[in-house]
Amino acid sequence: MRQVDDFAIATADEATANKLLDTIDNMLSIPLKGQGLLDMFNGIDIVQTKHYVKIDCHTYINKFCEKYIDTWLGNMAITENKPTPLPSLPTWIKSFNAATGSNDPKI
Repeated sequence: MRQVDDFAIATADEATANKLLDTIDNMLSIPLKGQGLLDMFNGIDIVQTKHYVKIDCHTYINKFCEKYIDTWLGNMAITENKPTPLPSLPTWIKSFNAATGSNDPKI
């Protein structure tokens, strides 16, 4: 079993989300606390419109950088040739980009 602390539901309409939440709530010993439409979820900004849902991590990144920029992140040499703090060996990048998850449904 796993403990799920926070989760979000994406549906075409609120009625579908409410039916799903009611079904889940009927199986729990502690009732769910609905939050309505989201504007933030686990630190990530959510913009919901009639036509799309936009997920934006600017707030999260700014908070992350604020905390770590003066420590290990500030010591990373980020240059034009190495634009991220990830290893820049061509073999590592190739294997990272080609990585896939396990086919085992249990994992």
